[in-house]
Amino acid sequence: MGERAVYNKGVISFNEAAEMADKVREGEELRISGLHGASGAFLLASFFKSKKRPVLVLLPDTRAASAFVGDLRFFLGPEDVFLFPDTELLPFELKAPHPSILSARLELYHRLAAGTPFVTVSTARSLMQKLAPAPVFEARVIRLALNEEYLRDSLLSDLLERGFTRVPMVEERGEISVRGAIVDIFPATGARPLRVEFFGDTVESIRSFDTSTQRSVAALDEALILPAAEAVYGEAERAAARNKVMERGAELGLPPEVWRSIFTALKEPSPGEAVYGLYPLFNKTLDTLFEHMPEDSLLFIPDKQRVLG
Repeated sequence: MGERAVYNKGVISFNEAAEMADKVREGEELRISGLHGASGAFLLASFFKSKKRPVLVLLPDTRAASAFVGDLRFFLGPEDVFLFPDTELLPFELKAPHPSILSARLELYHRLAAGTPFVTVSTARSLMQKLAPAPVFEARVIRLALNEEYLRDSLLSDLLERGFTRVPMVEERGEISVRGAIVDIFPATGARPLRVEFFGDTVESIRSFDTSTQRSVAALDEALILPAAEAVYGEAERAAARNKVMERGAELGLPPEVWRSIFTALKEPSPGEAVYGLYPLFNKTLDTLFEHMPEDSLLFIPDKQRVLG
C-alpha cells in the first residue's frame, strides 16, 4: 500500500468536519481529535443527515459497537442505523448463530444490496469473517406475489436449499411447514410467519399469521423471503462440499467415523447446524463486509488505536 494522504486542520465546527469528510476519497484520511462521549456519534449523524452517504463504522468490540449504535440512533433514529453483529462463534465451530443474530446479519445484506444509504456499525472481528458475495445472496431471495405462478414443490425445494428447516408446525424463524396446498414460512428476518396458499401452480393468497392462535393477521400482495442461512445449500454446492470433506479428511489422515456425520448431513437439502461452521465449503469465492458496502461508502473509526492496534 502507498502512503495515505492525511488532512489535519485546527479547531473546526461539526459542519466543517462533515464537509471535509465528504471530500475524502479513496486512499485519503481525515483525522479528527477532541471528540468525547457521544460527540463522535453526533458528528457522524450530522454528516449523514447532510450528505446521505453510506458509512461503515468500525469499533473494537461488540460492547463498544452496541453503545455507539445507541448513541447514533438517538440522533438519527433506528431506520438509518444498523448493527452488523458478530456470530459469537469460533472459527469452524459447528453451530449456527443465535436466530436474532442471524436475522440481523441477513437483513443487513439485503439492505446493503438495495442501495439505500444508511450507517452500518461493526467490529474488527466481524470484518474478518467471510461472506457470500452480494450477487450470490440477492439471487437467493425468493419473491412471491398474488396470482403469479410458483410450483409448490419448487418453493419447498428452494426454501430447503436456502437453509430453512421443515417442521410439523412453524414456531421459530427459519422454519417451514407444508399441509397440502398450504405452505407456512417463518422468514429469518420476519416478525410473523407467512401462510401461502396455492391453487394449482398459482399463489392464491399470502397472509401473515399469529403462531399462538394460528389466526391471520394481514393479507399481503407479495412477500420477499430472504435465505435462512448464509451458505448456499444447492445440490451442486453440497456435492462439492462432500468432496472437500473427504479430501481434507484424507489429507489429515482422519478415520471415516470422524467426518462421516458431516458427510451424511451434506446429503440433505438443509444440512442445518452440523455444517454451519464449514461455510467456506459451499462457495467458490467469498467476500468480507467491505465488498458488500457501496463504492462511495465512508469508513469511520472512532477509536483507531484500539481497533487497529
